[in-house]
Amino acid sequence: MSILDQGRQLHAIVLTAGLDKIALVQSSLINMYSKCGIVGEAEKIFNWAENDDIVSWTAMINGYAEHGYSQEAIGLFEKVSIVGLRPDAITFIGVLSACNHVGLLDLGFHFFDLMTKECRINPSKEHYGCMIDLLCRAGRLREAKNMTESMPFEQDGVVWSTLLRASKEHGDVDCARIAAKQILQLDPTCAGTHITLANIYASKGKWREAAHVRKLMRTRGVIKEPGWSWIKMWKKPVK
Repeated sequence: MSILDQGRQLHAIVLTAGLDKIALVQSSLINMYSKCGIVGEAEKIFNWAENDDIVSWTAMINGYAEHGYSQEAIGLFEKVSIVGLRPDAITFIGVLSACNHVGLLDLGFHFFDLMTKECRINPSKEHYGCMIDLLCRAGRLREAKNMTESMPFEQDGVVWSTLLRASKEHGDVDCARIAAKQILQLDPTCAGTHITLANIYASKGKWREAAHVRKLMRTRGVIKEPGWSWIKMWKKPVK
């Protein structure tokens, strides 16, 4: 929930109870501060910890990757083997996400091959998702579509939505049509998919196709729900 104040209070309890040297607690603190956007504090805990297991390294790599510190994440990952540790599946998700943020396609495939061939880790749907997103960001939509269709997992709306967004960004109507068809087979009432596809058609001057999609929305009773968000409010205590 990214509530930093309560996280700091729990950190104080950890210190008071003498639990700050337990590896899982350290990695949880690194993760908490990273999720709250306080990467510097996460770094302090990581540098202070003994870091003799892959868990805290993975937490720090993912923390860097989540906030766009891609070079730091990649640099830390490359030190893992130097200190005698072996990256696990979650560690690779972190470094692939880091490559994704800065569009390092070749390096991403290098780490993907390292994971499968040298570390003997079977890629999960999340790993494939990172690679598909990386291909999409590079504009290689056909390769992204082929990887989506060939991955040994049931294709869900997440990967196809990634391809649809990339198709909109790169103006690829054919890929957009294929991705939208797959998403709507899974969820015929997905408003976002209808609207995105209609906008792609309209941007290319395909007004008849755009109108058809809008008409399809009305026929199916599809309505775009308004976005929403929340914040935590602190009430100042009355003295």
